[in-house]
Amino acid sequence: MSAAQRTTEGADLARRRRLVDHLNDLVTKGDLGALALLRRGLGRAPGDVPEIYAQVLPYLEIPVTPNPERRAREEDAALLVASLYAQWHQGKARPRAEERVSLGAAFRQLSRQADSGSIEGRFAAVLKSSRAGLPDHLRHAIALLRAKDIALDWTLLFRDVAWWDAPDQQAGDSTRRRWARDYWERTWESEAEAGAPAVEGADGDDGE
Repeated sequence: MSAAQRTTEGADLARRRRLVDHLNDLVTKGDLGALALLRRGLGRAPGDVPEIYAQVLPYLEIPVTPNPERRAREEDAALLVASLYAQWHQGKARPRAEERVSLGAAFRQLSRQADSGSIEGRFAAVLKSSRAGLPDHLRHAIALLRAKDIALDWTLLFRDVAWWDAPDQQAGDSTRRRWARDYWERTWESEAEAGAPAVEGADGDDGE
């Protein structure tokens, strides 16, 4: 990764954290009016509830770029994630997040608490959605996570939504692929959590 790329990624991360910090403040201060306003954006195009811009755009500080499509992706992702954040936090007295927990990882937790078949189907529907269909699928997904009080990393979700179907993302590191790995990939830690039998001799004991 070049120095310019690292600088850009650092600026993107700082901008996304700044917005999430603002959303956290709304919950901490109990600003129910602002949170209700953000929830009004669910299921609607951004222009349908223009007041939402006032709760989002001042915290982005997106630099002027010759790539208007990239700028629009970032703004649309910010507006959507702000509304989803307000949806998950409805009735919550304090902000909640789980660092580095993607939507895929959160749904993996959900599958352990609910009917795994229906949860997997819902998750697969999210992965198959287009950029235009993603907001509606995420609205239903966040409702399921909220019902089980499963939090996720909102800054990470912001990045992942901004990258959805982006032409400049690397195929091997697409949002879909990362979410799929987080949901289906089995790790040594998850094997241990599930009580899987240890591999014979793995700890140096040959069993004799």
